[in-house]
Order: sequence, then structure tokens, then C-alpha cells
Amino acid sequence: ILEFPLFQAIVAFFSYFIGFSDALGKSIAILFAIMGGVLLFFLTLELTGKFSVSISSTILYFFAPLNIFYQQAFMIESTVVTLHIGAIYFWIKYLNSNNIWWCLFFIPASVLAMLQKSVYGPFLFIVLMLILIHLKGIKKLMSVKNLFLLFFPLFVLLVWQRYVDVANTANGNPYFTSYSKGQQLWNFGTLSERFELSIW
Repeated sequence: ILEFPLFQAIVAFFSYFIGFSDALGKSIAILFAIMGGVLLFFLTLELTGKFSVSISSTILYFFAPLNIFYQQAFMIESTVVTLHIGAIYFWIKYLNSNNIWWCLFFIPASVLAMLQKSVYGPFLFIVLMLILIHLKGIKKLMSVKNLFLLFFPLFVLLVWQRYVDVANTANGNPYFTSYSKGQQLWNFGTLSERFELSIW
């Protein structure tokens, strides 16, 4: 157990009806990539108010070489990126409109974004917190409602990670735990590796 199996469950659900195939897994990855591009378009439009910037950003998103690979790969990456873009977009919409209904989109998007790739969760939390401070000021950071909206996804992530650590340790897979040095090196590498151009 490592990643929360959202993408896998969606593929399994459709496999039940139309049969399992690599094409199905890739199609669902492509569908999430398209949703991510649409969300990025609206996010950029919300931030800049310029259609040309929004469409340019979306085209870059779709045709960046790394994205082209992951957008059609039978992997969870396009799901992860889409959920992160969605969480940021819904958070900004909520803060700009003060409409609580945007939270109905923000909460599941932010929770699932953090669960899909737990190592990215803290980084998303920091981005959401900085957006709140930038748009509303430091005083709004201390409101109970905003603190709940920020910390609830992080809390769910910590509960999930605790479950992962216990289950993997109990079943003889301690490598796949948050306290595994090997897992930390796999995800982050060493500081010297970060400055090694050949690795990049």
C-alpha cells in the first residue's frame, strides 16, 4: 500500500463493464489530463483575466514533452496533477467569491490530491496557505473556517499515512513507509543529487 487507489478504482470500475485493457487505463489517464487542462485554463483566467494567457498556458500544459508522456501513460500522474490544479482553482474561487459552495469542490479535490501522492501533500498545503495570505491577508489565516479548510485535507493525509505505515510494517513491507530511509531517498534523493545535471 502506498498511494490512495483512486485512479486504480476508476479503472477497475470501468473494467467491470467493458473489460480490462491497457487502452482503458490510458484512456482514463488522458481523460484526467484533459480535465486538468480545462481546470488550468479557468485557473489562469481567474488569475490573469486574459484569454490569450489562459489558452497559451493550456496549450503549453498539453504539449510539454513530460506532460505528453504522463498524460497518456497508464499511471496516476495525470490524476494527481489534475487534482492539484483543481484544489488550487477551487480554493481561489472560494476566496474570491466567499461562496461556501466552492468548498464542495475544494474539499474532495484537496483531500484526494494529497492522498494520491502523499509526498506532495505538504507542498500543496503550503501553496494553499500562501494563496490565502496573499488574497485575504494574515488575519484571515486565523479564522476557524479557513483553518479547518486548510488542515482537514492534511489531517486525512496523516490518517491515511498512518494506516499505510501500520499495514505495510505488519505485512513485511517496511520499505513502503514514511519513516523508511530508502523511500525518502527514492522520493527526494540527496542534496548533492539535486545539483547534479546528469540526473536532471
